[in-house]
Formats: sequence, C-alpha cells, structure tokens
Amino acid sequence: MFYHLLQLLIYGGNMDSIVKALYDIAESRQILENEPMSRRTTFRVGGSADVLFLPESEEKEFMIALARYAVDRDV
Repeated sequence: MFYHLLQLLIYGGNMDSIVKALYDIAESRQILENEPMSRRTTFRVGGSADVLFLPESEEKEFMIALARYAVDRDV
C-alpha cells in the first residue's frame, strides 16, 4: 500500500486519490481533513491543512522520507 501512495505522488495523482491511498494504509484516526493548523503551532496561527497525516512510530521513517520526496518535487 505504501508503494501505491508513492506512485501517486511520483506520477501526479490528484488529492482525492492520495487521500484515498492514505486511508488504505492508515487508520482513520491518523488522518485529519481540514484540520486548523492553529491548534498545532506555538503561536496559534495558521490556516487549515487540506489533509494532516499523523503517522504512528512504525510508519514515521517512511512518511518522513515520503514527505521530503514530495516537497523536493513540489507535489
């Protein structure tokens, strides 16, 4: 399932397909949609994130690498 998510990010999947892939690999409590970032910042500022994924420890290394990959490629 992680491979499918990676393929979507590499080959330009739309947001809906990426979110669906996240729901396929994680529990729904780990995925928050339209989450106000002000709840999660020191100064309580920030708009809503389209999707916020909260990986558990076993998934963290992979998700950090995946996020870096996406940021490097403006995904």
